[in-house]
Amino acid sequence: MCSIVQSCMPCSERMSCYRARESPRYTGKDTVEEGRKVELEVIGRLLMLPTPQLTEVGSALKEVFGDHGPGSRTASSLLTSLAKMRRPDIAEIVVEWMSAIGAEVNVYHYNVLTNAYARTSKWVRAVELLDTMAQGKIQADIITYSAAISACEKGGEWVKALELLGSMGEGRLEKDTIIYSAAISACEKGSEWVKALHLLSAMIQGKVQVHTITYNAAISACEKSCEWGKALEILDAMLQGQVGTSTVTYNAAVSACEKGGEWISALRVLGVMAANTIEMDTITYSAAISACQKCGEWVKALKLFGAVEQSKVRTDAITYNAAVSACEKGGEWTRTLQLLSSMVTSKLRMD
Repeated sequence: MCSIVQSCMPCSERMSCYRARESPRYTGKDTVEEGRKVELEVIGRLLMLPTPQLTEVGSALKEVFGDHGPGSRTASSLLTSLAKMRRPDIAEIVVEWMSAIGAEVNVYHYNVLTNAYARTSKWVRAVELLDTMAQGKIQADIITYSAAISACEKGGEWVKALELLGSMGEGRLEKDTIIYSAAISACEKGSEWVKALHLLSAMIQGKVQVHTITYNAAISACEKSCEWGKALEILDAMLQGQVGTSTVTYNAAVSACEKGGEWISALRVLGVMAANTIEMDTITYSAAISACQKCGEWVKALKLFGAVEQSKVRTDAITYNAAVSACEKGGEWTRTLQLLSSMVTSKLRMD
């Protein structure tokens, strides 16, 4: 079953599926419950080390597991527990000690480490583990690369993310939705909209399934670069392809229009949201009001603000400041003072 659904899972879920298939539980002479107690005892000892070093970690493991160290499956469970505790540093030393004594170290162990470093936003270490694996002649798999590219995405390292994506071809690994989505998100954070759209195009041409999150990242990349036209093209492609859209999708599109000074297009996007019964939130209205305000359409901006006040959507400082600016441009001083008074009452910060 794992092989069927694996390519559509987020990295953490896919690792759970992989673990269920490849990593049986403690298999010593004790029962599973007793094995878990031993594991917790070891973790307790490791966590008590003030500055974990190879010698100290090795001594703690040797005392419990003997000269040969833990078996592969027991080690997998131990590493996973340390990763969940956000201690990849200790987990890596455990793997290092196992290698030093000749115990089995496999790709699953490194996948746990790489994913743990990705979760803690330590992209450099996650990428370095790929070199360590190569030196130990351990073949990285798609899970390893998913975690490493995700780490780069979280660190805003789009160049390194694309470098890793390209190196996958050398190992003849097939790129999947998760891999591409992480790389596109990295480009989005780096405002590299051209590269983001190139990757999106590669996915479509390669018949790799494109999820809503992937499209959202591509639209956001265009939004950050003020490419409102491209953002709307992607949104239109989603609608025509009947790809699921969300408030996040439309917010990115409205924000792109706002940055491009396209108030008419921003309002059209709001119209599409209403037609498709997509919930509008503070970000939606704030971006649309700001788009109208920047283009001198203060009447439209105030009408939108009125709609916000009548709805259950929470207003924030950005919403109010955009409305205040619209009133100023329209010479609506009475309304301006009313809004400023409301901001003071709501304890919102004025620009």
